[in-house]
Amino acid sequence: LEGWATELPRFLALGAGQEAPELSAAALHSELRRREATAVNARGEDLRRVLDQDCPDCVVLRRGFDVERLCQETEAAERQHAFLDKTVSLHTTRDHEVARGWASIPLRSVGGAMGDEGVNLVGSHGGGEFEDTPLMEQCCPYIRQIAREIAGLGRLCRVRLMRLESGGVIFPHRDNFENHAVVRLHLPIVTREGVEFRIRGRDYRLEAGTLYFTNV
Repeated sequence: LEGWATELPRFLALGAGQEAPELSAAALHSELRRREATAVNARGEDLRRVLDQDCPDCVVLRRGFDVERLCQETEAAERQHAFLDKTVSLHTTRDHEVARGWASIPLRSVGGAMGDEGVNLVGSHGGGEFEDTPLMEQCCPYIRQIAREIAGLGRLCRVRLMRLESGGVIFPHRDNFENHAVVRLHLPIVTREGVEFRIRGRDYRLEAGTLYFTNV
């Protein structure tokens, strides 16, 4: 698509169940390494090692989204449906706690359901199909347009409005390995100078109106 960086299709190839792509110029040059990467991809857990070694942590995919429209649609969605507190737990964090002050509004979910999906594993949706929620259709035409452009490049799973309240925190953690079959894209809408997005010990400043791939 016009205006989209070339990095996006190769990241989405992971989510489409294809062979692990060459994630950097220095990685996976030989046919043997390519086959090893394919086997790693099939084993799931080991794919994380490849991502850790060879995949960029944060890549700008597209700039210049209309922040005012994004804010208007977020406010419209919140008037119709309150943000739902996320109560996710993982064994990889201290006290199994993932976040404090973290909430979401679902815009695309399994079957278009409006409830919190809880622990968000790729394998947890029971084979159901992802569909837009009523809020996406009623309140978020611009976000829906963006989502459809992304869906043209690969299978689109969840779309959510996420909110981290002032003083809130998402603790350093590793998601369950099933999630490494899915590419995560972030499009900040409202942010502040003091907000930090940390990946593998490095802080990134994600700007509003910019779409990012993040290796999380």
